[in-house]
Amino acid sequence: METNKFLLVSGLLTFTISLLLGCRYQNNPHKLSSQTLYIENVRNNSLAPQLSSFLNTNLRKEIIKRGYYDLVQNEDSADLLLFLTVDDYVKNTEAYSPQDTLLATGFSSSINVYLSLKDKKGDTLIDNKLIKETSSALRENVSTSPSSRESIHYLSIGMARKISNTLENYNW
Repeated sequence: METNKFLLVSGLLTFTISLLLGCRYQNNPHKLSSQTLYIENVRNNSLAPQLSSFLNTNLRKEIIKRGYYDLVQNEDSADLLLFLTVDDYVKNTEAYSPQDTLLATGFSSSINVYLSLKDKKGDTLIDNKLIKETSSALRENVSTSPSSRESIHYLSIGMARKISNTLENYNW
């Protein structure tokens, strides 16, 4: 009888403590009251072909997937305006095995993007923040070669994630 009382009391105590100290999940407490975002066409000042269109598409996908902002089609209905400028596209060769340069060759690519964010009054919230991204493409076998378009596509995906994270986690 004593054991049953002890188990009952300890079970109730554990339940009460878990209710009081349990999971305290919250949405982002720094979430802006501004929920609509307009993305100006990405300006490409680099020599990377199609990078601006890849970045524009992948950034929109990332923002929609994360659900932090609602994208709008015109500036007038937006609370925030996003401006992106791609710059400094660099492509370098890579060889991971000095003894096997034919099979294990590829290249690495990197880009810099300057991000600016303004509110609908025109006040600058973020001014030309530099975001960098790198990507590598390797030869799969002797008969294939790495595709520069594939590398640019992966650069744009990584950059879209970084831009989305920057917007969501910026210290307002």
